[in-house]
Amino acid sequence: MQLLRFQKKKLLHGFLVGLVGFTLALTISAFGWMSNFEYFTWDWRVKAFAGEANAADDVALILLDQNSLEWAEKENGFSWPWPREMYKAIVNYCRESEVKSLAFDVIFTEASNYGIEDDKSFAKAIEQMPNLVLASQLSQSSGVSTLPDYVHLKSPEIVTQPSWVKTYSKMILPVEELMSQLSYLSHVNSSTDKDGVNRRVNPYYLFGDKPVTILGLSAFIAAYPDQKLTVDENSLTYGNKVIPLNKDGSVNLRYHGPSGTHKAYSAAAVIQSFIRSRSGEKPVISKSELKGKYIFFGASAPALHDQHNSPFGGKYPGVEVHATFLDNLLSDSFFKPVSASFDYLSTFILSVFCGFFMMVFSSSRGQLLSALSFVGFSFIYPYVAAAAAYRVAMVMPFSATITTIFTSLIFNYMTEGKQKRFIQHAFNHYLSKHVIDQLIENPEKLKLGGVRSELSIFFSDVEGFTTISEKMTPEALIEDLNEYLSEMSDIILSEKGMIDKYEGDAIIAFWNAPVKVKDHALHVVRAALNCQKVLGEIRDMLTAKTGTPLKMRIGIHTGPAVVGNMGAKERFDYTMLGDSVNLAARLEGVNKQFGTYTMISEVTKEQISDAYPTRELGKVAVVGRKEPVRIYEPMFIEEYTERQKDIENFLKGLELFYQEKITQAKEVFEKTAATDPPSKKYTEKCQLVLEGKSEAKDGIWVMTSK
Repeated sequence: MQLLRFQKKKLLHGFLVGLVGFTLALTISAFGWMSNFEYFTWDWRVKAFAGEANAADDVALILLDQNSLEWAEKENGFSWPWPREMYKAIVNYCRESEVKSLAFDVIFTEASNYGIEDDKSFAKAIEQMPNLVLASQLSQSSGVSTLPDYVHLKSPEIVTQPSWVKTYSKMILPVEELMSQLSYLSHVNSSTDKDGVNRRVNPYYLFGDKPVTILGLSAFIAAYPDQKLTVDENSLTYGNKVIPLNKDGSVNLRYHGPSGTHKAYSAAAVIQSFIRSRSGEKPVISKSELKGKYIFFGASAPALHDQHNSPFGGKYPGVEVHATFLDNLLSDSFFKPVSASFDYLSTFILSVFCGFFMMVFSSSRGQLLSALSFVGFSFIYPYVAAAAAYRVAMVMPFSATITTIFTSLIFNYMTEGKQKRFIQHAFNHYLSKHVIDQLIENPEKLKLGGVRSELSIFFSDVEGFTTISEKMTPEALIEDLNEYLSEMSDIILSEKGMIDKYEGDAIIAFWNAPVKVKDHALHVVRAALNCQKVLGEIRDMLTAKTGTPLKMRIGIHTGPAVVGNMGAKERFDYTMLGDSVNLAARLEGVNKQFGTYTMISEVTKEQISDAYPTRELGKVAVVGRKEPVRIYEPMFIEEYTERQKDIENFLKGLELFYQEKITQAKEVFEKTAATDPPSKKYTEKCQLVLEGKSEAKDGIWVMTSK
């Protein structure tokens, strides 16, 4: 129940820090403080998926490039601007090649420098090619307010009008001679983001009450006239082609690469092809090569200043932007927008879950993994969305994740960080780092009050410490005692034990709390044996200082006990109490009766199984406990092997002692009394029983003192 309340509290904190992260991200997004970063990440995604749909083969360009300008001046003496006869040649050759449509990204606003007949000649070619599209510029300040009476355009049937549609009051038109013969007129208004990059275009505007479509869409309409044009809040549909729109009516372009992605022909080459075809010569570009293509005419020569910025960089001819639009329309490859509510909801969910994980997994490793995972996900899911042709915000979820992470770190430092530092400081000398780390991860285990738990309990005491202390100065005694306690404590901590307290020379420790320790009985026995081993290694050094060989008695029992923080709210100890604790303490003292230094109860022996060899020492009835306890001496296999004959003899005597065959038992024990302390103690015990000075009913030793 306590754990459940603790986790609920963590989840609440996670929700709050996630809410803070989401709010800050929303603010950043609303003020556009990271718009350039969003543009950068979108360009990165556009480039990543540019090759997912190759440029359409049926979209091609005729470019008025630098070579064409130089050719016209050198071969024909035509400086810029060209006579309209040059464009007439291009129109006628495209018509004869049976192109699907021809769209000019040029606004012929000025009369020809070569006279009105030049314009009329070009107009004648326009009249003969009904699938030709010319460009206009929509404006609020310059141009005509209404279309002149001589204009007879073909417009698709409009089914609906959306609320986002933008209406212009002015239009800059081509000259009258051209407009009078024209069937399709488009707009070439540029739609750039704040950084001046063409990532999207607006395919549909109104001039007064008349629809005007972008050059790329007009080229498609000219190829397939008489279809319905339906425009709603989210899309524009012409025939069976659907264009997904942003909330402002723009569409996200999928560029297929840098400038030059689409097939391009030099204007000079097309004009030469027309001239050669008229004289029966082989054209530079065959009519079959152009047949069935959507052709866009535009300028790429730097001097003509029609260079734009794209996700692939600058120097991107404007006509290629229009070609990209038609390419996307033909292949249905526009990047589809998602609603603002989707971006907000996904960012909110990401923030809250990030907050949950940062608060629940509050260890350093847990927070690092959570932070890396959510930062990575904030990049990955917009990337995956782009792979599925959706434009999802990346900066908002990223900034929400970052702010949530930092908010949670600050919150944890102010709250749990203080608790962790307290735990680390309070238990640094009593617990292993492994156990401390688990407590930091689960501080609810340290609640005030106790819980009943199975523990393996360790009591140790130095033999004859009072005599040793009387021979030494307090300063020297403390120095040597600390050295001894440090060695023993290091072993206990390395075995995941919890040091309850030091009482002079005594060490009290337990296993399996405050965190669970698998095979805790095995850990405590191994700790005891290693303590005895290390003490043996440093005994000579300590003896030289104390004047007395230092020996330690250890009592161990495994059983239920109450363990927890006991005391007042402001001052408490993490300790244990119960009958099992008392028994372990008694067994430490019982060692004196049996001449041993390490003793474990039957329960502990059963839990360690055969991990270490043991010999049964007997059955004792300790003070304060009704039921007798069977006790054992554990040892390393090397020691057991060395003492095996004495142990086997001892066990024979013990069996006779249990049967109350005291005389026979005494005779057996006497055989090894000189080399085996427990055998010696049993010899003395048998003698007392035979003299009537002691009892051994059912082979039980009754302890009369602690």
